[in-house]
Amino acid sequence: MRSILLRLYNKYIYRSQKGFTLIELLIVIAIVGIMATGIIATLNPAAQFANARDSVRKAGIRQIINALDAYSATNGAYPIHGFWLYSTDPQWKTFLGSELKSVPVDPTQSGCSAGYPWGDGYNCWWYAYYSDGTTYDLVAHLEKSK
Repeated sequence: MRSILLRLYNKYIYRSQKGFTLIELLIVIAIVGIMATGIIATLNPAAQFANARDSVRKAGIRQIINALDAYSATNGAYPIHGFWLYSTDPQWKTFLGSELKSVPVDPTQSGCSAGYPWGDGYNCWWYAYYSDGTTYDLVAHLEKSK
């Protein structure tokens, strides 16, 4: 009887000492790391954020276009501005008046200190407007080209 109990006891001790070896754990961690890297590379969060900021810029352009069309319908012409007017200029609110409740702000505009956009290494992403009264140019710099 004692030998049977000893065998059962030894069998229990043997089972409780089972586990993963260090090599097995390292292999599993390496595989999970490779899979995580592949998923992050596929999703590319930086590109997703750039796409989101571009969507905000496009929505701002649509809002300005609607305001310009309303201004033109009311006044018979687009607001004339003989040189490029950037969205940081207070005249935006003045010349579009009631048609534009608030000037759209670019998502990255707050971090810009330059006096003009897009040139000489400045990363300023403003809206710009130019018009002779009959036609207009309205531009925004997108981060991603499609």
